[in-house]
Amino acid sequence: MSTDCDRGAAFAELTGAARRTGALRGRVVSVHRRAVYLRFDDVLVALAGPGVEAGPLHLRGPALPPAGTGEAVRFDGSRVAARRWAVRCDVPERIGALPGPAELARARRADPAAGLRFPDEPDVAVDAVVAAVRNGDVPGAAALLGGRGPGLTPAGDDVLAGLLLVARAMWGPAAEPWLAGTVDRVRTTEHARAFLYWAARGQGLAPVHDWLAAVVSGSRDDRHRLERRIARIGASSGRSMVAGLRLGLGQLPESPVETQVSTATAGPGL
Repeated sequence: MSTDCDRGAAFAELTGAARRTGALRGRVVSVHRRAVYLRFDDVLVALAGPGVEAGPLHLRGPALPPAGTGEAVRFDGSRVAARRWAVRCDVPERIGALPGPAELARARRADPAAGLRFPDEPDVAVDAVVAAVRNGDVPGAAALLGGRGPGLTPAGDDVLAGLLLVARAMWGPAAEPWLAGTVDRVRTTEHARAFLYWAARGQGLAPVHDWLAAVVSGSRDDRHRLERRIARIGASSGRSMVAGLRLGLGQLPESPVETQVSTATAGPGL
């Protein structure tokens, strides 16, 4: 089987729901050159074509179907089907691994992230974002970054996705509900919110998980190579995500504010 065929955490959960409750009905939300986005109730997933990085929303296959926006689809746990096309889902699951909080903390003390650079987005107050992150105020940073910039996933949200993933790795599973609740309050596109939600749950694109592993291993060469790989994603999304990863690694406190975590609310899910 091709290494470009797999399904991420969102599709894995959707598969479980279909097998428990029966076939799910949804619609095609949008069609792009390398991905087709589908919505089943409040869950957004994507069929991805060749060359797309593995990610939590993605069911990756050798080709995209001839889907049309608004088209009705059905998912029975084994395939996604419309009237004129179908995509099989019997491919390996790719659930991204995270380092433990203690090992990530040790690694960043030994080799802190350097050269923090933000993309050139005129609406982002960089100093205020950095100050919020240093204080562990992820909701404050999210309010400054969320929805900033043009595109399917605005640049500010790409920065925030990197920050959320590092926060989840650094603070552990107990922070997930609070981080997901933070995403609920971000004003942005449907597509960006879906990626942010999974970042809050510790799931990102495959090279981002590899980057975290390189940080923990202490391999600067691997970390810089992966940053270059991530930076090539999209027109500017990758560069913005690298900024968020560096921001989180270099500036987040090692422990969240306890009252923030204890008053968490869960994000959308199945």
